[in-house]
Amino acid sequence: MSSVNPTLWRISADHGVRMVEETDWLTSKGGYPACRGTVTDPRKSDAGFHVRLDVELVLDKQRMITESFGDVGVTAEDAVRNSIFNFCQSSLHVMLSAFWNIHDETQVLREEWALSNRPWRATVGNFVRKAWNGQDVPIPANLFATVEAAIRAHTLRRSVHWVRVYFANVMPSDRITEVLLDAEPWEECATAVRQLDWPDLNFFYSCRFFLTLQPVD
Repeated sequence: MSSVNPTLWRISADHGVRMVEETDWLTSKGGYPACRGTVTDPRKSDAGFHVRLDVELVLDKQRMITESFGDVGVTAEDAVRNSIFNFCQSSLHVMLSAFWNIHDETQVLREEWALSNRPWRATVGNFVRKAWNGQDVPIPANLFATVEAAIRAHTLRRSVHWVRVYFANVMPSDRITEVLLDAEPWEECATAVRQLDWPDLNFFYSCRFFLTLQPVD
């Protein structure tokens, strides 16, 4: 494993967040939120080099968000760069908006929701789509509505929550559906996402998005 904290520091600074390096972590003036990024040792295959990027964001002593991104590149450096680019597309702007109040409306949707008759702020990131050979594969029109309905039907304690949705079509007979709520598998929502009308295509495509929920007092 190796650190990509210098890159995260530059990305944060470019978006108006000045982090302080302390041991293995980047902190907000010595406190929370704190974050760090690590990548696995590159693995070589016929397709190139593979790595996994883990970005950990600590909100307080009890809560930590971990977002993971796997990617490939012609070189190990390309694979790391591609993984960081995936993070920037998917989760970065949600974290900036939710936890540093740096909001880019071209990257993030921020709405007030009533859940169990109490106010919450939902911060929703882009749908990040990938497909073989850069093809444009449409996703089900009701994907977000399905996830929103599952959230509204779920009882949440008054705390910060986060949801990550991932669907991948390797082949029509080989599909991956994963929904995490607070880093734990949320099978009820995953089942609803799995049952949507995803295109039956004989090549890889995927869709991923990330959101947070915060109680408004």
